[in-house]
Amino acid sequence: MLAVTALFLATEDSYSSLQYFFRISKQAIEKIVPEVCAAHVEALKGNINQNAGRKTITMAAERPLSEMKRWLLRDL
Repeated sequence: MLAVTALFLATEDSYSSLQYFFRISKQAIEKIVPEVCAAHVEALKGNINQNAGRKTITMAAERPLSEMKRWLLRDL
């Protein structure tokens, strides 16, 4: 699941494209990617400066997935 999400975030390939690469249904990928992203946000909550972190996490959670990908990859 992590590999599917990482490749999706890194390449911005469509779910349809990823289904052939990983041999996983598009419907499964549609569930996997948001769940893994949400788990990462939850896991990182304790490692972020509380003053700036809460605002950043809230802003990220309210954005569409395409904007979230750009936000997550901006420093790479």
